[in-house]
Amino acid sequence: MGAYQSKILQFQKLIDEFYIGEKSPIFYAEKMNITTKHLNRICKTTLDKTATALIYERILLEAKRLLVHADLSINEIADRLGYLDNSHFANFFKKNTTMTASEFRDRF
Repeated sequence: MGAYQSKILQFQKLIDEFYIGEKSPIFYAEKMNITTKHLNRICKTTLDKTATALIYERILLEAKRLLVHADLSINEIADRLGYLDNSHFANFFKKNTTMTASEFRDRF
């Protein structure tokens, strides 16, 4: 396994552990003892995505899972995912899925 591959695995494990409270690549880069620029280089080279995109993908995965499988309101889901402002979660979800959380829940 190459050095970049092991860094990607480390990054993904950190995302799984901290994505609820930490949504900034700076936090993860510091945890990995590398610069944000280097973290982005690793992500782009290995997966052709930015570090931010990988963090957002994990948040969206959990949001979708909760919307489909949990009996929680959208506000409760936003809170569970670390969004203090429910409208910020709503905007994030719509921007990254092209539908509202309610539309997603109704569709699936």
